[in-house]
Amino acid sequence: MKKAATPVWLLVFLLLSAQEVLDFRNARWNMSKGDIKKSEKLDLILEKPDVLGYLDTYLGYPVLVFYVFDAAKFFQGVFSFQQDHVNKNQYIADYMKMKETCQARYGPPMQDDVRWKNRLFRKDPKDWGLAVSIGHLAYQTYWETDRSLIALQLEGAEHRISLALIFQKKIPGGIRRRI
Repeated sequence: MKKAATPVWLLVFLLLSAQEVLDFRNARWNMSKGDIKKSEKLDLILEKPDVLGYLDTYLGYPVLVFYVFDAAKFFQGVFSFQQDHVNKNQYIADYMKMKETCQARYGPPMQDDVRWKNRLFRKDPKDWGLAVSIGHLAYQTYWETDRSLIALQLEGAEHRISLALIFQKKIPGGIRRRI
């Protein structure tokens, strides 16, 4: 008696179902700190009860990589860009490059905001980087996937600028912490 051949579509489905879904780097939401440490190949540079930190590069930029935990479960990953620029407008160029990269990967954003808190420099684009550094201007773009909320944020205060790409676990009924 001859065995029936398994349909190709079933084999493909089983193969795809068996693949591990990763949410941030080599990690999945709800992993423990111990599991994250095992999955991360870099040297640990920061450990607190609710955060693990590593130094790496992302798309050629130096970054601090943070794994954030709530109730001992991984729920947020952060790339905090560490590039220093003399020309503060270069931070905006970096933001735009990251935004293009995210759009290519995640599609059109669900929200894309440029917020002027003080319009002093609004008419002079060559000073927009300065405006970011003193908290007058901020950029935020958000995407959503089946399992994650993703935020790209550029903001500043006291002449310091922060560029971060944040991944957060989606939770039924909303987000645990504002990203």
